[in-house]
Amino acid sequence: MATAPRMLDSKGRLTLGKELANQQVLIEQIGQTEYRVKLAMSIPLQEAWLYQNEEAKSAVFRGLADAAAGRFSDPPPSWEEDGKLLEELED
Repeated sequence: MATAPRMLDSKGRLTLGKELANQQVLIEQIGQTEYRVKLAMSIPLQEAWLYQNEEAKSAVFRGLADAAAGRFSDPPPSWEEDGKLLEELED
């Protein structure tokens, strides 16, 4: 988007054009005369922990990359297939 003077309306609103219509944005004030507009998205509060935990986020992204590449881990043994687990259950 080219830099061009724009006028705020009587309620302090500014239109940024159709390409940004219905987009959520963050507006950051930089100094006294400059503002930065960034596209944003909201996430549910109960999922925010993942974005704050780099180790967990990394593990999720590794898992997604593995799945996309067709790499999957073996499923855990079932009780019927593993005699040891059956014996432990019976004790």
